[in-house]
Amino acid sequence: MAKIPFSQTTRAFQADHGRYSRVTLGLALLVLVLWAYWFFTASTYHYVSSNQRHIELTQEDQPTWKIGKGENRAAAYHRYTVRAYFAPADFLQIAPGQKARLLLTSADTLPRRALTIKVHRVDPVANAAEGQLELRADIAASLGGASIERMEVAVSQQTPAAFLFHTARPVSP
Repeated sequence: MAKIPFSQTTRAFQADHGRYSRVTLGLALLVLVLWAYWFFTASTYHYVSSNQRHIELTQEDQPTWKIGKGENRAAAYHRYTVRAYFAPADFLQIAPGQKARLLLTSADTLPRRALTIKVHRVDPVANAAEGQLELRADIAASLGGASIERMEVAVSQQTPAAFLFHTARPVSP
């Protein structure tokens, strides 16, 4: 076997560690740092859902006229009171002021989009939560065939790391 001079060996080592491998490693580290930042600082909500088929929706008699954000003219808004009933264990976590979302279902091509409201009042006797929903008259008319599937209330806020570490604990007997 022939001996390889040391200068050829060092040139081969330098050729193996090129500029592109360092850039790739740097990008991978950047993605890892960004993911770790999100994992330990992002907020996620834990929701409790209402019982299906137990949602009441009542509309006030007269629309309210107001100027919406970014608009120049007053428009008619319909105001609805939404009352949803929850399981007793879930209801204990609900308080006035919490964020809630209403999930709609429709037979037509209406996209599934949540309408957001705040819980204004709770009824401990009936395990019900109430909120006020305001929709522009033209938007309310386009939701004619839709129905409210359920109401979800955000009862706690935590980071993905806290959620993962909380659910990864072994269950004690």
